[in-house]
Amino acid sequence: MDILKHELYKIFARKSLYLAALFFLLIFGLYAYGLPGDPAINRQLANYLGAVQGPVTAQKVNIAEQGQKEYENHPENYATGLKALPGGGTSVKITPEGMAKIEFYGTILGMNAQIRDRSAALAELSNEINSLAKANSANTFDYRTKALEYQMLKNTNLPVVGYSGGWGQGIDFIPTFGWVFMGALILLGLSPVFSEEYSTGMASIILSSKHGKGKVITAKILATCIYITGLVLFFAIVNMATCFLVLGTHGGGYPLQNIYLYRASPYALTLARYFTYEILVSLAGSIAFGLLVLLISSVSRSALIPLFAGGVVFATPLALPKLGINIAWLNRLCELSYSEVMRVKNLFITFKVYDFFGRPVMYLDVVLLAMVIYSIVSVWLTYYTFKRHQVS
Repeated sequence: MDILKHELYKIFARKSLYLAALFFLLIFGLYAYGLPGDPAINRQLANYLGAVQGPVTAQKVNIAEQGQKEYENHPENYATGLKALPGGGTSVKITPEGMAKIEFYGTILGMNAQIRDRSAALAELSNEINSLAKANSANTFDYRTKALEYQMLKNTNLPVVGYSGGWGQGIDFIPTFGWVFMGALILLGLSPVFSEEYSTGMASIILSSKHGKGKVITAKILATCIYITGLVLFFAIVNMATCFLVLGTHGGGYPLQNIYLYRASPYALTLARYFTYEILVSLAGSIAFGLLVLLISSVSRSALIPLFAGGVVFATPLALPKLGINIAWLNRLCELSYSEVMRVKNLFITFKVYDFFGRPVMYLDVVLLAMVIYSIVSVWLTYYTFKRHQVS
């Protein structure tokens, strides 16, 4: 326990971590400052949605359609006034109440379109399944994939009319900023863990001590996991507390499909439950990445090497598509990357499977298994490489 405390102290004692964390909190503060948009619009929108909270019905769709037509035909009813433009035509300045109404109509009509798309997708999948069954293809990968997709889509919940601004913005943090913050702080905090032992000559002392063969390495690995868990929880708490304070706590029980980005998600999750999953999945990717940085540090005499090498591993999956590089095996490797798991969203937004001996396995399950394998390999190699220094 004393060794673990000492390793934790060495990580948390680095001033660069606090400077970086302060910088990230400043960025988050600027982001949070703009969260409400126009408070008057959000309050009014919450009132409109709250007044008709519940399933999407024909009556609610009719109200939204009539309201949309009214806005298109009489925009002056939603504005403070009309202003003539020099080149002809007019411009309108929409009032906060008018903007709230427009968003209200758009939300209900969007949900109705989403429900229709879901019904059409289920009907199409059913036809494809029946066609494959008639063709005696019931034992094929395609049939199993279609059957799995149909069952998962059928079990998802329909979107519900209601306001969930706090949950929506809170869930958006990890794929927007959180994964970058985490990656940077992992690199800064863990790159020197072994490297500084080499540069100060402490490595030979550690390896010659009675704890050198295993306990010190174990303590460093446990300290890594604790450090990363603390970071993930810290940012999760700060993020959600801010979003709840600014936008409210209502809507945690609404389906994940209420968020437009996740409208095609095959997972039957509430917003609150998805947020829990998001934290746990991001934590799994972060710990796996942290153990990789620890491994690189165990073979590096300079902390700059794991900092640079780890940064390349972290950023490459994001950089390749932006550079226009489209190579099949590289794309597949990027799908199983640390940063993809730390961002989380792409694991949940659509139905995606891998072929595992003719059986479909969900993308989420594959990447989590990959993180476990990466972690085990990193831990084993860390023990192996660091102990080898005793011989040399």
